[in-house]
Amino acid sequence: MKSNMNTKIFLDSGDPNVTRELLDRKIKLDGQTTNPSLVASNPKAKLLKKGQKLTSRDLINFYKEIVQEIDEILPGKPISVEVYADLKTKANEMVEQGVNMSHWARNVHIKVPANLEGLKAARELVSMGIKVNITLVFSLEQAYGVALVTKHAKRGDVFISPFVGRLDDKGLDGVDLVLKIKKLYQINQISNVLILASSIRNLQVFNFFLNQKMDLITAPKDIIADYFLKNQNFEPEKNFLQSRIALKKFDLDHLKVSNSLENLNLENQFLIDGITKFTNDWNNLL
Repeated sequence: MKSNMNTKIFLDSGDPNVTRELLDRKIKLDGQTTNPSLVASNPKAKLLKKGQKLTSRDLINFYKEIVQEIDEILPGKPISVEVYADLKTKANEMVEQGVNMSHWARNVHIKVPANLEGLKAARELVSMGIKVNITLVFSLEQAYGVALVTKHAKRGDVFISPFVGRLDDKGLDGVDLVLKIKKLYQINQISNVLILASSIRNLQVFNFFLNQKMDLITAPKDIIADYFLKNQNFEPEKNFLQSRIALKKFDLDHLKVSNSLENLNLENQFLIDGITKFTNDWNNLL
């Protein structure tokens, strides 16, 4: 089985040195995704905190420097930059951050969470011509909401990031969700939103999405390096492949397709936990 290398591969990292390392190893990258947790884990962030207190402005400036350095390494390629959003952050606050962050590099996608306020922010940002990446997606309702608020955006300006590994960690099927989102968009003739398979934990899932012709995949350094340097002929186990291609009966009856964002069930515990983790990791540096 040959992989579909038209799928674009992004590095999931907040460290430009990791980006350089992969390029030095002759591995092609099509872009990069970042988030508050990845920025907080950057070695320089930990050094910055030693012996001093960081302000919010310090951290934002540090994040900006990281993004601009990545942009120098991957000139003009998509870089996803995430706003700071806790469970109380309103859409207008995310929009204000997003407008500022959109100028950090040449091809920025502003990441907002897939809750009600985040989707309202995405709608406003898209109306201003700003590219978005709607993250922490764990349900079909959220995926439909993404399409609803970005229906006037052109193809390539909107990414949706379903988190595969976060679901798998809890014994659920993250791959199944991504395939169902793909099917949902096909049924509703939604072609402008690109699916960015995220939170990839292993090479098997990474390679599966390549073979399923996913629009985009983001993964950490080790998985990307393993694929390109060791396992380009790697094939998923037959049972793994069959169990995911043979989707359960695809039933949209429970999904109340609506033209009103407020009528969609967007909240779930995975979303809440994801927002909480990102904000905690960021705030721990302050």
